[in-house]
Amino acid sequence: MNNNIIETLKRINIEDYIWIIYLFLVGYNLYSNYLEKKFLISKDKYLYNKFHSINTTVSFIALIIFIYFLIIAYEDLNKLNINSKEDEKKFKTLTFIASLLFVIGSAISLYVVAKSPDLDNETPAI
Repeated sequence: MNNNIIETLKRINIEDYIWIIYLFLVGYNLYSNYLEKKFLISKDKYLYNKFHSINTTVSFIALIIFIYFLIIAYEDLNKLNINSKEDEKKFKTLTFIASLLFVIGSAISLYVVAKSPDLDNETPAI
């Protein structure tokens, strides 16, 4: 097997773990929504702190995942050379830009979730 195939297989294995993490994040988000509903009814500050903490943690983990994909996209972009096909250059550049935008959006979302005292300002974590 050549090095490109081995590297791609390693990336796919890492992505498998990321998908498992996403499953847990979905579960945490569902639990957070449950706590938020209970808070809206009871106004219990403990419930607010708990679901707010979950939302912040989920947003932070999502940001880390998006940073990982940004690094991968950057590495792919740097591997291009003068002999690379134009389509390959174009798509790797677009992938990098998309990854960068995900990181920026996730960072903004994390900031809003962490700093906003208003429930209506919280954005979805993932």
